[in-house]
Amino acid sequence: VDTIKRDLTPKLTSITSKICEEVDAALDTYLPSHNEWTEINASKTALDIVAKVSAHLFIGSSVANEQGYLDCTKNFTVYLGEATKAIKVTRVWLRPFIAPRLPEVKRLLETRGKLRNYVKRVMEEREAKMKDPNWVPPDDMMQWLLNRTDRSKNTLEDCTAAQVLLILGTINASMQTLIAILHTLAVTPEYIEPLREEIRNTLNADGSIPVSAMKEFGKLDSYFKEVGMHFPVIIEPYFRRVRKGYTLCNGQYLPPGVAIVIANPLVTERKFETFDGFRHYKLREMSEQKDKPQHRWLIANETEFRWGYDSHVCPGRFYAHNLLKITLARLIENYDIKMPGDVTGIESRYKMVEFGNVVMEPRDKPLMIRRRPKEA
Repeated sequence: VDTIKRDLTPKLTSITSKICEEVDAALDTYLPSHNEWTEINASKTALDIVAKVSAHLFIGSSVANEQGYLDCTKNFTVYLGEATKAIKVTRVWLRPFIAPRLPEVKRLLETRGKLRNYVKRVMEEREAKMKDPNWVPPDDMMQWLLNRTDRSKNTLEDCTAAQVLLILGTINASMQTLIAILHTLAVTPEYIEPLREEIRNTLNADGSIPVSAMKEFGKLDSYFKEVGMHFPVIIEPYFRRVRKGYTLCNGQYLPPGVAIVIANPLVTERKFETFDGFRHYKLREMSEQKDKPQHRWLIANETEFRWGYDSHVCPGRFYAHNLLKITLARLIENYDIKMPGDVTGIESRYKMVEFGNVVMEPRDKPLMIRRRPKEA
């Protein structure tokens, strides 16, 4: 967390061009290069794109393109969920003996071991290069972690644990958000051309995305926020468990162990039942203080818990914000997207899958996509 706050976030401006390069490379790799309508699995494609782009920032270019590492980052969250389920159905007193032998747990630990080997390799490469006085350290999480880690301690285990936390905290949430937006764009084609026009008007003369675009993509930002309201990745973003008994100001007593859950107000407000992708853009335009973050997707305050709240707010939200905006900007600029059978209308969107208080975008749902011809 400290490295994200002190290194990643302050340097986002300087590494935006690098993120753009990796997004372009990922889209070229995982999306069709021709102008024929092609069916894709939105879930798999979104995961591939997010994992590939994030890999360069997480561990560095020497490993980022290796399929073995990418498979580890894509599978770890899935394997963790499966291992957790397997442990939960085991009797509590048997868990210390049985859990390590469960096939789901073995697979998870094996994947972590592979990640550890990749981290070890990069660490050894960096330590060798640091002996060269002319070597310029790269701007990535591995180098920042090494700069902040006490070399007298177990640096390898610390860096491996950091990689695991980055994977769990970034890839899955970013993938789910990207899928949600793709599923929604496919059934609301009326928003694509206005978004495309905004994106084109914001690009540099050479077609690159300027750093200022992260704030200037007003309509795109509004669309992100509206999708998050109607199809939230997390419906209960504020979850706390009482550690010590506490009495509220109204006299209600909360005993130890009680869970407190607060839903996102923007998700539960009935006045937002109708989907309006540019709702927040219009609210900002009507505001006397257009530059205020009140109606922006990135905001985290007492009325919007999308990113958490207070000291527990997501430290990597600025990176996720930039990654997703750049990815969608490039995708909308260069590709057409639609539902199979040309189905439109928000009511035709793929339904989200619910597991108790957990909601997810459905897997294995197809979308149609094609590359747009390059304009002269």
